[in-house]
Amino acid sequence: MPIVSQKVVAYKVGAGWMASINYLFSDGRKLRKPPIFCKGQLDAEQKATKFQAEINKKVVLRDAGKAVRNGVLTAVKDATLIQVQFAWMQAGVKAAIDKDPYGAFNYLKHHVQSMIDSGFKNSDLAIRFDTDEKTIQKIKDTWLKLKDAESTLMLHKAIQEGIK
Repeated sequence: MPIVSQKVVAYKVGAGWMASINYLFSDGRKLRKPPIFCKGQLDAEQKATKFQAEINKKVVLRDAGKAVRNGVLTAVKDATLIQVQFAWMQAGVKAAIDKDPYGAFNYLKHHVQSMIDSGFKNSDLAIRFDTDEKTIQKIKDTWLKLKDAESTLMLHKAIQEGIK
């Protein structure tokens, strides 16, 4: 888990309580959660602890997204290799939806074929990537369509670059 400590300060506001929560991550990053309503210090600390899993997940997703934006194919900061691979695949599907087939091909080419070649069922892959089978199938289908059109995509890209 990337969070190594949390500081919770509850304070009285009118007839109720609010709390500020600051988290410190293992790599030195800090996050301040917007003030929350609570019943006092103990309630605030319990809520802060409950928020940790959600915050850790957001940090991991952010790290995986940064890996994709920076062209990194391996684990980065708190994002594991599997989480980075899935972020690449999600970026590919998004590019395909946004009508950027060449971009989609470039995102998906790094990991999807090996995922398909692994022989795992969609249900196994859904567990591995912490998603559902429908998403896994959409990724596979998108890749197979793009792979079938690879030569056309490359030709189209070359023509576009030649026009510029």
